Amino acid sequence: MESDELISLEGSFDEDGGLKRDKFLEFNKQTDMIDPQFRVGMVFPSFNVFKQVVKEHAIKTGKDIKFLKNDKNRVRVGCKPPCQWIIYASKMHGQMSLQVKTYVPTHNCDHNVGVSRSQLHRAKRKAHQLIEGNYKEQYAKLWDYCKEIRRTNPETTIVIKVPNDVDDGIDEDDEDSEEKSRFQRIYVCLGACKQGFLAGCRPFIRVDGCHLKGLYNGQILTAIGIYGNNATFPVAYVVVEGETRKSWKSFFELLQEDLGIVNHQGFTFMSDKQKGLIPALVEVIPNAEHRFCFEFHMHEVKEADEDAFKWLAEKPASFLS
Repeated sequence: MESDELISLEGSFDEDGGLKRDKFLEFNKQTDMIDPQFRVGMVFPSFNVFKQVVKEHAIKTGKDIKFLKNDKNRVRVGCKPPCQWIIYASKMHGQMSLQVKTYVPTHNCDHNVGVSRSQLHRAKRKAHQLIEGNYKEQYAKLWDYCKEIRRTNPETTIVIKVPNDVDDGIDEDDEDSEEKSRFQRIYVCLGACKQGFLAGCRPFIRVDGCHLKGLYNGQILTAIGIYGNNATFPVAYVVVEGETRKSWKSFFELLQEDLGIVNHQGFTFMSDKQKGLIPALVEVIPNAEHRFCFEFHMHEVKEADEDAFKWLAEKPASFLS
């Protein structure tokens, strides 16, 4: 449709020849943006609002809508040919408002806006950077973060390991260290958690690990205690490059030193059968008791006997204690 003339308007003209606004439907940005609809004669408060509504309509319908004409007095928008969907609006006389003069509402096209998987991944990555910041910039702030933790939480243990670092740590006061731009592991045991565990928790530690999502992946290994009300109490955690015997061994060695575990007697560790965990625990803390969690045992029961699993699952926790 090539004409920019008014097709159909409901309303009358005032004494100066202008259209009376009170006869037309006005677009409300606060309520109508949820499901934007167009009508001939609809009034928009400004060009910017009209353009926002058009873009929102394109997103919701998935159509390839383009601005064909866009100047200070009028806007024409159309769908990709041969589709006949089109809308034309122009500035109202003596006002900043914009009014729809032409509107063909029917899309007779069968094409939607398509994006490739790589485009989606790039868009997602950009969105993450806008929301969460750049990963490299965040790693660069890790040293300042450690210093602030030590300042605000006395007796905190933080150990950062970098590749090829024999001592499992580096000189954080060396501002010229080239290794500061690289990261492999970080162990954290907050002073308050350390003191709380030693003062009021049972000699029982649950260790576990899970994968981290992000550009650099990795895993987090955790140590959790139980205090007098049978609730969990965080003790320490370490972010590692992977769940291996070496990473578990390093974690247990640091944990043993922080908690002052000397003769190992009286301590009980509970875990699943994570990769490398059991041999690392036996090597570092050989005399401690080791138990598997109930969920792990239930999984084994389910694989061995489905009926037995269902029978046990129906029993209260007190039945097994």
